[in-house]
Amino acid sequence: MSAADSHGSPRNRLAAMQLMTVVLTASPITFGVVAIFLALGEEPQLDRKYALYGGVAAAVGILAAFFAPGMMANVARGRLPAPEGTPQEQEVQRREQLSLIYQRRHLLRLAMLEGAALLAIVFFLLTTETWLLGVAAVPIALMAASFPWRERVELWLQEQLHLLETRRI
Repeated sequence: MSAADSHGSPRNRLAAMQLMTVVLTASPITFGVVAIFLALGEEPQLDRKYALYGGVAAAVGILAAFFAPGMMANVARGRLPAPEGTPQEQEVQRREQLSLIYQRRHLLRLAMLEGAALLAIVFFLLTTETWLLGVAAVPIALMAASFPWRERVELWLQEQLHLLETRRI
């Protein structure tokens, strides 16, 4: 069984990433809508000053989502084993390895952004500060904007292949 067989075809992997993006983006949207209805007319569970903590924590999560996945991808790219076989086989192996790194990077970013959105929504529920819904909308928008279109993934793979080539020289 080849590496491509064990992880699925590139087309299936792209479809899986696209589905993950939709599902993980829909999760905080759904929770946010439910939270709005739950908070309607309710008294805050926490003093409103705690809303700031929720906003700051969500902002830190958003910032981390910009840096941590890229750092993980850089480390993983640096640890790739040398491909074997003909130049064409090496190209296929590299693309497969980098595609898996992209998938992990993308999932990590989605999870971090989802966590930031959910955190802001939980603090909204506890404090009923509506501006926290705006904070939650930022990572949700970033998740939707990161949708892995085939062209986006292909461009990232090309950039990574170039980085591997320049490192080897």
